[in-house]
Amino acid sequence: MKNHQNAIVIGGGLDALLAARVLIDYFGHVTLAAPEAFSSEPGLPQTIEQALPAHLLAVQGYRSLERLFPGLTAELMVAGAPTVEWTADAVTLLPNGWAPRFHADLITRPVTPNLLHHVIRQRLLEYAAGRLTLLENMVVSEAMMDGSYLSGVRLHGADGSAEEIPAAVIMDASGQHPAWSGYQQPAQTTISSATGFSVCLLQQPAGYQPGWKAVVLFPSTDQTGAVLMPVEGNRWLALLAAPTAPQDSAAFLNLARRLRTPIVYEAIHQATPLTPVFAQPQVQSIRTHYENLTDWPDNLLVMGAGFAQFNPIYGYDLTASAQAAMTLHDTLDDQRKRHQNMRLSGFSQRFFERLARSLNLTWRLLIEPPAAGSLTRRIHDHLLAAAHTRPEVFQHLLAVAGHITTPRALLQPVLLREALRPLPDSTPFDPQPPGFEPSYVHKTITQEISAIVGSKEP
Repeated sequence: MKNHQNAIVIGGGLDALLAARVLIDYFGHVTLAAPEAFSSEPGLPQTIEQALPAHLLAVQGYRSLERLFPGLTAELMVAGAPTVEWTADAVTLLPNGWAPRFHADLITRPVTPNLLHHVIRQRLLEYAAGRLTLLENMVVSEAMMDGSYLSGVRLHGADGSAEEIPAAVIMDASGQHPAWSGYQQPAQTTISSATGFSVCLLQQPAGYQPGWKAVVLFPSTDQTGAVLMPVEGNRWLALLAAPTAPQDSAAFLNLARRLRTPIVYEAIHQATPLTPVFAQPQVQSIRTHYENLTDWPDNLLVMGAGFAQFNPIYGYDLTASAQAAMTLHDTLDDQRKRHQNMRLSGFSQRFFERLARSLNLTWRLLIEPPAAGSLTRRIHDHLLAAAHTRPEVFQHLLAVAGHITTPRALLQPVLLREALRPLPDSTPFDPQPPGFEPSYVHKTITQEISAIVGSKEP
């Protein structure tokens, strides 16, 4: 593969933008073929995907984005992104009570997907000026073949136009299997959730000061939960999860009224709806096992939802996208070291295997939790129960959720001792969240987390 050759990315979402950003460093030119036209402004959400608070606790995801686009965080702040320190600014209701509030280096600046995609797209166009062609309203109609070699794609537009794009590498980040390639879709693992969700965007009431910036309610015995997240423009993204997802504003408010704490209802009842309620009654997590293929082109790649689709309730989308982009970067880097002329022999297989490995742990934690009664499940349950009163445990759980540390960090003796110590006598549940208490900060644990965070900086 020579530097003057073209790579093509299919898709218009975050995965496609990040793939194009990585590929531009290894190819002379990249073509990005999007199925829709890009908006000149972020705009309000028009679909459930655009309304999802996909960036909950995506600490490591934001750090990876900053590595690809230095200064991105500052640019989002200029655009109005709020700063949320998740142990201090957010109130979290665990299954057995409120989590403590204290300072820790677990900070994100949540924004709507529309704003994030808009800013990243503009940064990509600036970075790749003269080396990136953006084709809008174009979809792939068929593969271009040179004998048995996949040499590019044929595109057709909504206006009837057609175009042939030769490419050394083709990345399908459309969220679908590239059926146009003629290759059969690999086996899939599908896990359905009994819980659906609904989401909407709200304007915060003027002067509203509840003493918190964000709310996270873990599912209770009736399987209802909630997230209320601040985003740019003094707005909230509100998500409610339940076995029966509310379909309209009235049902949304009614479910909020029945949550374990009134604070979500009190907030959204006073807020101004900016979008309809977008409902997803049934949710599936799907893995497509490209890593197991033996007959697949070396130069055809898949990432994004076409490779692994996570239940949106977990808020893992941004981190998964950033993780896939960094996996693509690392695999291309290794390929260049293997072959000075960047031949692609075995490239897609290596990429798929690496990407699958990078997702395995998260998949097991979020999608396939340990069986009830297993040692791993008992440790998890003890840690979650201890987090209610023990800040060091809660802090480590959030560090794992933010992909700053691995779950192995939860097996440290100091944490296991805390988790297995007898819990204090239960107190009557207070539906109002606790205030911030500086005395909750444990210096040794804080230093330990800071060291771990520092070692993960890109």
